[in-house]
Amino acid sequence: MLHTIDFQQKGKQVIDVVQLSGAPGEREMCAKNSGVSSPADWKGKSLGVTDIGSGTDNLTLYLAARYHLTSKQFNRVSVGAGPTFVASLQHSRIACGMTTQPTVNAIEKQGIGTSVINLASTSGAQQWLGGAYPAAGVLARADWVASHRAIVQKVVDALVATMHWISTHSAADIANAMPAGFVSNGLTTKADYIAALAQDKGQFLPDGMMPANGPATALAIDKLAGNVTGSVSVASTYTNQYAIAANKLEGFTK
Repeated sequence: MLHTIDFQQKGKQVIDVVQLSGAPGEREMCAKNSGVSSPADWKGKSLGVTDIGSGTDNLTLYLAARYHLTSKQFNRVSVGAGPTFVASLQHSRIACGMTTQPTVNAIEKQGIGTSVINLASTSGAQQWLGGAYPAAGVLARADWVASHRAIVQKVVDALVATMHWISTHSAADIANAMPAGFVSNGLTTKADYIAALAQDKGQFLPDGMMPANGPATALAIDKLAGNVTGSVSVASTYTNQYAIAANKLEGFTK
């Protein structure tokens, strides 16, 4: 949802039509000798983000601000994900960094670092961010959505059905339904993928609905990250109408 707010600040109306997760799915991975146990310990250190201006960058800035650090008190480094992230942590280019599975599992398996901040569950988002965080969602231009409602509804119907399926199936079931190369590759084995997904599956929402406190959390993060310079109409950045209809189609009343 951060992106819809950012677009609005730039004069572009983009809307979130279905929400897939209530947490970022990220973890702050820190080298074992980093001495970091919370964002308060980031002062003077280099922190890895996917890219400057990315969602992980915004989250890093927000977490720092919650612990009374400004962006001038630490260094943000673009390290991507996967092997580039692992190498940056292994060779002390960064002390900590924000990333997702399967990079998290690769770091732990190699003994390079540990998870210090867990944003891969709604409870973790509540602890560290102050509320459920609407991360993964489907965005589209508001004018296109208004003129293609039937198409949007079909997309949301398919995604809500998928999210219900994910919520009622095991990590192994999900892995078996994925392309083989996605769950078993140079970064992860299938067994590790299943273990990591089982651990972090709680980030996904079963119904595609925006969490009640999600917009407020997203706005607070964007403000503290310095991305909000004018007024924001949060209500126009998302809609639940398509998810409500999709849930009724699935036999769930919302």
